[in-house]
Amino acid sequence: LSTGVPARLNVLVHDQGTQLGVAVRPRGVTLTPAGFPIPIEEVGGAFQVSLALADGQELPEILNVAWEHVTGRVSGGDVVSRGAVWPSDPDEGTTLYVYIDASDLALSPPLVKAIPASIREVYETFDPQGVVRNAKVTLVGGPHDVDPQLFVEVGQLDGSISAMHVDYRMRLEGIQGS
Repeated sequence: LSTGVPARLNVLVHDQGTQLGVAVRPRGVTLTPAGFPIPIEEVGGAFQVSLALADGQELPEILNVAWEHVTGRVSGGDVVSRGAVWPSDPDEGTTLYVYIDASDLALSPPLVKAIPASIREVYETFDPQGVVRNAKVTLVGGPHDVDPQLFVEVGQLDGSISAMHVDYRMRLEGIQGS
């Protein structure tokens, strides 16, 4: 983010140390979140980073990162997201809540690779192809979860998806319904 991203810094000094709040509004940047194999391009929106600096501590501790109405492009489609991530101690996992409203996502090999392995096996059984017009994705994980929970809702299929079960080599085209 060395391209001149607008930012605002709030500082609160108290007896235990200093708390910092950094608000940034990037536009047109590319992000590649850890564990997600596809870059998110043309990212724009509001991010808030909360930090704490205890007395005597050299580097601040990240308390959380939150975002609201952040837009971007993934797999040929548009996404709008809000959420928060709370880093944790080394012996715990990260706590996160991510909500994504996606449209016009191509079911590309990189997107399929982004699906957790346990879900990908079921997905690959039906070999869907095409473009998902609208989907809602929720990702929730706590500090003791091995993997976050993934919820995907595809409301209405408008004929832009085809599928073929691996045991029955006949592709169903133009699937519609909900």
